Amino acid sequence: MKNEISIVIPTLNESENIIYLFQKIQEALSKSKLTWSIVFVDDSKDDDTSEEINKIRQSNQNVFLIRRYNSMGLSSALIQGALSCDSKYIVFMDSDLQHPPIKILDLYDKIVKDKYDLVSASRFIFKNNLLNKRRYKISYLVNKILKKFFKINYNDILTGFFIVEKKFFFKHSKNLSSAGFKLLLDLVISSKKNISYSEIPFDFQQRFKGESKLSNKVLIDFVLLVLDKIFGKILPARYIIYSVVGLTGVFFQLLT
Repeated sequence: MKNEISIVIPTLNESENIIYLFQKIQEALSKSKLTWSIVFVDDSKDDDTSEEINKIRQSNQNVFLIRRYNSMGLSSALIQGALSCDSKYIVFMDSDLQHPPIKILDLYDKIVKDKYDLVSASRFIFKNNLLNKRRYKISYLVNKILKKFFKINYNDILTGFFIVEKKFFFKHSKNLSSAGFKLLLDLVISSKKNISYSEIPFDFQQRFKGESKLSNKVLIDFVLLVLDKIFGKILPARYIIYSVVGLTGVFFQLLT
C-alpha cells in the first residue's frame, strides 16, 4: 500500500542518534492513522550509523537505507532520498533531533488542509532561546539578505525541516542543484513563480548527540548554491569561484 508520507533523513556519523530518533518519530506518528516510511540516506565514513539503521530495519519494514560511499553533500542526499519515495508527501528533517518529530503531524495537517505545495517549520516566527546567539544572528541576517535579493516572503528560507507534495517536488527536481546544503532555498527559488507555501513555528532543539556538521566546506557549498541560482544559466558556479580565487592570486603576486 502506498504510504501517505515518507520522511527523508540524511545521516553523517549519527550512530548515537538513530535509535532515539526513530523512537520519537514512531511515538509522534502513532497518534495518527497515517501510513508512513523513513528513508535514511547515509554518507558516513564508517559502518556504525548504517548498522544502527539496519537494527531498526530488522523489525520495521517501513524503514529503508540508501548507503552512499562517496559523500556528495547534503542536498544531493535529500534529492536522492526523495526521488526514491513512493508517497503523496515527503518530509525532510535532520537526524540530530534539533527538528522535533512531534511537528511532523503539524506540517502534514497544514499542507493537506490548506492545499499548499510546501510547508516549512520556521525558527524565526517566535523568539527561540535555544539557538546559539551567534549562529542565530548569522542565520537571521543571511535569511534577510536572501529574502530581499531573491524577493522571497519567507521567515526562514534556510530551515531543513519541511514537507512538500511529491508531485510538486518531482516536477521541479530537474531544476535543483546538488551543490549546497539548503534544499528549501533551492526548491523555492527554482519554483517561486509556481509555488504556494506556508510556514509553522517550531522550537529549535539542542543537538541530542554527536557534533555539528557545519564546516568550511558546507559554507562553500552554500555559496556555490547561491551563485548557481544567480548565474547558473550563464556560467557554472564553480567556474566563478575558481576565477575569483585565480584573480586573487594574480593580484597578490602583482602586489608583491
